[in-house]
Amino acid sequence: MNKNTLLVVPSRERANWLKGRQNNTLKQVAHLNPLLYVREDDSQMDAYKQMADEYGVGMLMQDPSALGAAQTYDSLIDLAIRDGYQCLVVLDDDLSFSMHNPIKAAKPDYKRCTPDELAHLVDDFANLTSLQLPAASMTPIMKRSQPGCIGYAHPLMWTYSFYLPHFKAHPEHRYWKGKHIEARCDLNLALTLLTQGYLTAFMATCFIPDNVNNPGGCSTYRTLDLEKQSVDYLKATYPGLVTTHYMRGWVGDANVQREAPIIKWKRAFNHEAFAERFGEEPIDFTRRHLTDYETRYGAWVDEIRSKKK
Repeated sequence: MNKNTLLVVPSRERANWLKGRQNNTLKQVAHLNPLLYVREDDSQMDAYKQMADEYGVGMLMQDPSALGAAQTYDSLIDLAIRDGYQCLVVLDDDLSFSMHNPIKAAKPDYKRCTPDELAHLVDDFANLTSLQLPAASMTPIMKRSQPGCIGYAHPLMWTYSFYLPHFKAHPEHRYWKGKHIEARCDLNLALTLLTQGYLTAFMATCFIPDNVNNPGGCSTYRTLDLEKQSVDYLKATYPGLVTTHYMRGWVGDANVQREAPIIKWKRAFNHEAFAERFGEEPIDFTRRHLTDYETRYGAWVDEIRSKKK
């Protein structure tokens, strides 16, 4: 990893479950010198320490007063700013990583990343962000059909790349806004950025699984009531951008019905505010930004192919 980038894997109350899996995030990125971020009061602390020792990674202790993900992410943003980093990459602990198969006509179409490939892509992920685009996520595999190597004006979820000069200048741009938005804090931050004229993005060269309800993590505190409060807040705060539909299922109850948000992400982006702030039209920035990345990504793929001959 670039010395200007801090890579962190937060985890909560599922060390034993993670250890029992063939792959987990920490195991896959251990060669990138990440930090494992664990609450001081975690009941599985001994298992986390064993994981850290096994993978040779450092541990960072979190103040246990935080409710959930929002304050966890915010504490990492503030810590990385304090320690002088330019970029922060935060990865959920239960992921796998895949990419387009770089070898022509080879199968599968989407292959598991090798350690070297993942190192390259995580570095790309950190370098994707800027003042104009302060936060990005990798692409959930079910949304893999993007028009280019970067998709603009998307939600933030499960993997996060933060451009810290922006967040240092804007302490109001944080996840935690109270319990009423905790369950959807990432969607709220993405909407805040977009409606104020900043871009968000999916990096469509590295793919992660779509979210599943694994034990531990958010399930330790995220109740159906918190979910309802968050969805109600999004609807009230972003009228015209957020509607809902009914979904079935929640942790421990496959039959419960709940409202889930549907968000008009492209419409949420404030083109006029972007142009006024940065002195250029968003299309000019995204064209230059996308061309630069696709050129670099294409050169890397050509290098991989040349080594296979």
